[in-house]
Amino acid sequence: MPVTILSGQLDAEALPRVLAEWGAYAEEVDRLDSLEVVRLGSGHWPQFSQPQRFAEKLVAAVR
Repeated sequence: MPVTILSGQLDAEALPRVLAEWGAYAEEVDRLDSLEVVRLGSGHWPQFSQPQRFAEKLVAAVR
């Protein structure tokens, strides 16, 4: 199953470095065959700081 992460700050290059500190969660992400990271360039809560852009990216990921 393809997975899309809508990230406020992390991009595809930074995500593995951050996840390395998260133990078992990082191991689960490493097992994904299809992972796309969409960096929104917002704060921690993009659904509040950029609701329109977040909604657009969410709809695109679901399609």
